[in-house]
Amino acid sequence: MRLSLLGTMIVCTFLTASSAFGNVWVFGDSLSDTGNFQIIGEVGRQNFFIPDAYRQNRSGFQRISNGPVAVEYLSRYFGQRDLLPSLAGGTNFATFGARIEDPSILPSCENALIPDFGCQVKSFISSYQGSNIAEETVIVSIGANDVFNALASPTPEDDMATAASKFIESIEILRSFGVKKIILLNVPDSANTPFLVSQGPIAQAGATALTDGLNSAISAYANYIPEITLIDLNHINKRILANSRLLGLRNTTDPCFDVDLFNSFFLDIEPVGNDLTPDTFDDNPPANYTESCSAWKAFGYVYWDTVHPTARVQRLSAVSIISILFRRGL
Repeated sequence: MRLSLLGTMIVCTFLTASSAFGNVWVFGDSLSDTGNFQIIGEVGRQNFFIPDAYRQNRSGFQRISNGPVAVEYLSRYFGQRDLLPSLAGGTNFATFGARIEDPSILPSCENALIPDFGCQVKSFISSYQGSNIAEETVIVSIGANDVFNALASPTPEDDMATAASKFIESIEILRSFGVKKIILLNVPDSANTPFLVSQGPIAQAGATALTDGLNSAISAYANYIPEITLIDLNHINKRILANSRLLGLRNTTDPCFDVDLFNSFFLDIEPVGNDLTPDTFDDNPPANYTESCSAWKAFGYVYWDTVHPTARVQRLSAVSIISILFRRGL
């Protein structure tokens, strides 16, 4: 609890700080997405539908949670108030569903619906217009979707070895480009998410083993690279779960907003006009789109939906991360 108090004090001190650093650039998946997935749907590349319960930021872009995600707090810690999606001209390339490597989009990134880590990095480099790359801060948080996909693969260990190799390859591209400050969050174990709990203990054990293997490979590389600050997000999340009662998180097993995540975000329904809200679809959306989780109720939940943490857990994670960064002089 002392660490959390220190982190809260640090957050409060720096959230209003003026920018003394370069920009903050984020690469990742749905845990860090601040609007890219929403934009992909709205431009008509796919009929994506994100329920209104997934909260918008002040710029009108939806996160994959019920409030701010961890990287938004980290961005403000480094002096950048808004973390807008890259598809809106911002610095956050994280996208729902993104993997370290997605073989289906090779060899070109141009037509990638969901850009993997390598494509996100290529897009960043091709669009970068700054004058001093060494002053920029890069945050990387990706890998959970690679674990999910490997669980359904006949060769999960090989898939994860490839993911680790591609991860290192993309980091090396960033380093070669001149990036000098990389905050690397390792992969949180998804074994306790409502989705994997519903799949049974074999799937849970598999997820833990694959996550540990990927994190070990990342650590073996990152610990010897001076530009990288490695943060054990997996350990932070486990501490939150272990201390859930003390933190007032009384439900650690159920989704607060019970939506069929892997099916309901991809609807074969034509929207009326450009407004992708439930009441503008030709067909009535499924009943589980009804917002049944109030802000007060969500305060006591670990999981917002079957995979993603609530905004409160995202904030708790951010507080711990910022405490670590502060102690390391970053």
